[in-house]
Amino acid sequence: MRLFKIFKSKKTHHSSNKNLERPTKQELLNIKMLLEQDEKRINDSLELVNSTVNPATFFSRYDLLFSIVESNLELASMYKNYLHYTNDSIQKLYTDLNSNKSLYIDKLIQRMTEDLDSKIQLLSTEKSTINKINNFKDSLFNYKQKLSETQIKRINTITYSLKPHSELNQEIVAQEGTKNLETITNTVLFDKLSIYDSWNISISFGQSASKNFAKAIFMAKNSDKYIESCDDEGNKIFQAFYLENNYLDFQRLFKLIGNWKSTFVFINGELIDNKSLGKINICYGDKLKFSDPYFCFGVSEWTSNPFGCHRLMLTPSQTPWWSFGWFNNFGDWVIDKDAIRQKIEFKSKLFEKCPHFDKVKALEVVDLLPSKIKKFKDADNWYFTNTGVIPIDHSKTNKAIIKLL
Repeated sequence: MRLFKIFKSKKTHHSSNKNLERPTKQELLNIKMLLEQDEKRINDSLELVNSTVNPATFFSRYDLLFSIVESNLELASMYKNYLHYTNDSIQKLYTDLNSNKSLYIDKLIQRMTEDLDSKIQLLSTEKSTINKINNFKDSLFNYKQKLSETQIKRINTITYSLKPHSELNQEIVAQEGTKNLETITNTVLFDKLSIYDSWNISISFGQSASKNFAKAIFMAKNSDKYIESCDDEGNKIFQAFYLENNYLDFQRLFKLIGNWKSTFVFINGELIDNKSLGKINICYGDKLKFSDPYFCFGVSEWTSNPFGCHRLMLTPSQTPWWSFGWFNNFGDWVIDKDAIRQKIEFKSKLFEKCPHFDKVKALEVVDLLPSKIKKFKDADNWYFTNTGVIPIDHSKTNKAIIKLL
């Protein structure tokens, strides 16, 4: 039982901790012990929320986690005049849980999809595959009131994209599927803002005898924007548009029809080559799966970089920015910023269409780099070798520059 009940009589009729009767030394020790025990419960619950593929476990543990965090902050605040206890990470977690529940649910759906995809590859019968896919959908739809329309749409898309083709009837998909989607495909977003005004990726394809055509039509109609048109010869063209947050949905459709002769991919209306698309698929796709806002600055000390894109290969494991330069007559290492700019210009050609790559900002970061690493002044933070310099702490060095952005 929490100490709220222990001290209930003491805080009755008091509106703030200023009027709270001073607790005894033993009571304060008990309170601090509870707060520290909460930290372990919070960490255990957070780990489960971020790893489970069971919706029942996720939603129950998420609510429990929020409750523990909330009561921890209340208790710490109540006795802040008597205790030296601070934990900024718990306050940040409270804000995160309170504001970003939808993002946590998105991660759950992504984990469940990957888990489902790996499991159905091992199933030998069509019936068991269908049952597994239906269980996936049903387990999530048990909490349908907690899901957004976009999440419901994504679950439907995933379900239909993974089902065996014999389970899908093209006529049903074209008619019933469209009818069910009418309420959510034309969202408010496109009433107020054309998709062409935002970063978008689109995929177009023609009529096909492929067994996957019914799936492709359903998935396309379930995109952010769907268009049917005809070419000069009267052949039907189907085109699906996706905004950057729904890039993984684009990947699912591309995986299904990417090798069709009639398939073309456009970013912001411009045809994109397969090599550039492949690079973006790997990099931006991973960013969305990791859901880490600092992913582009590196996921480890060996991929850390201040330029906002570790694919520029200006990382500690490749050619870091401090490797460009020369020693002057005083033994100082002069950073060759022009060479770094040239590297950014060259490498960015493959990634300039990525929605999160900003070449202008990357070039601006070059100006924030030190002009020199001085032999005596900077010796505490840098190793000096015969051929150049190496920071003692790669990650710390890059983070210091990122803070200047």
